[in-house]
Amino acid sequence: MERHTGCVNAATHRTDVEYVWPQTLIRPSRDVRLVYLDQAQWIYLAQAATGHPVGGQHVASLEALRSFKADGSILCPLSLTHLMETSAITPRQREDLAPLMEELSDFFCLLPRSGVMLTELEAVLDEIRPRARGYAPVPLIGKGTTFAVAKLTSYGWKPRLAMTIGDQRAQQEREQAARVSDKTLIPDDPTDYRRERVRDVVRTRYVALELMEAVNDGLAARGLEIEDVWSGVEASRRVVDAMPSGDVAVSLLTEYHRDSTLKWKRNHIFDIDALSVAVPYCDAVVADGDAIDKLRRSRVAERLGTPIFPSLADLVAHLS
Repeated sequence: MERHTGCVNAATHRTDVEYVWPQTLIRPSRDVRLVYLDQAQWIYLAQAATGHPVGGQHVASLEALRSFKADGSILCPLSLTHLMETSAITPRQREDLAPLMEELSDFFCLLPRSGVMLTELEAVLDEIRPRARGYAPVPLIGKGTTFAVAKLTSYGWKPRLAMTIGDQRAQQEREQAARVSDKTLIPDDPTDYRRERVRDVVRTRYVALELMEAVNDGLAARGLEIEDVWSGVEASRRVVDAMPSGDVAVSLLTEYHRDSTLKWKRNHIFDIDALSVAVPYCDAVVADGDAIDKLRRSRVAERLGTPIFPSLADLVAHLS
């Protein structure tokens, strides 16, 4: 991991370390552009497809995306977030949504975030010392919702608990926000962590909550100790920032935690999970205005070179 020169406050912003892209994560042909649509965009398109009164403004976008899909130039893969959110709506709404999802995605699904994180972490550790027996290549997208569910289940995911876990993770962020605001939490420490070290706090929690088991396994497989990788504050920052999906997740969490008034909900968690895969590995992303704002403020989509849009019309203009 090479580091460029430049002035940056790495306690509050990303370091300038280069990304380490996992060679074991296999992307489909570059001839097909992967376009990620958040759940709201799918609903707008379904409304257009079914003649819903509010869907009229999206008919032109729907026709354009159908044309791009028909000529093989785009694919709109789904994520676990789509599956969870679609399972929570009414049967009638699912009947409207599912055929359109099938039409534009062919029910191809992105590899879940947990699988992407593992390939990225292994790539970073391989830069220090290659694993004697590396992991087999894994496709970024797979056909059928069972691909995503099976991959996530292999990492311990239980579908019925997904929504509950989303609520629990949102509560964890609310508790963390309160800790960051509590000036008495660490005696005799004058640091304003929200203003001065917010990204350091988020990075540390990301490793502790999301990566620790995989880190321990990866170190043991290479005969390394934690000090060989996390030799200091700067080294620990670079490890996380070198992971493309890790950078997106940490950048979004950091931007959200800059706002002490944010009311954390599970949708924030689900959006972060989905975008942390979509932004590094898709060719274009359409998300809600709040997420787009956070991606732009953190400049993470710019770093990754991924076009992001707040509307279907903007996406179509870009694809055209």
